[in-house]
Amino acid sequence: MSVLSGWGLLYLFLKENGLVGHIVIQESNTKFIKPVESDLSATCLFESSDQKENFLKMFKCKGIGRIQLESRITIDNDDHVIFKGSYVVHT
Repeated sequence: MSVLSGWGLLYLFLKENGLVGHIVIQESNTKFIKPVESDLSATCLFESSDQKENFLKMFKCKGIGRIQLESRITIDNDDHVIFKGSYVVHT
């Protein structure tokens, strides 16, 4: 779910900007803090508007964009899994 939350964020961001691309994971690291034993939430957000704009600019200019995203799996607002991934999007 953590990987998909990042993938989904990028997919929706591209769609919102009228773009289409192939989204792949280039590198990742997952930290398992606590067992996931109940209903959960997976969240992924951009670090800043600058991060979004830099990614968008690179993708539009070169047809490829790279971005680092962090996803968290939480239960009752408590982190259980932290995923950090480098995503690459290309046309």
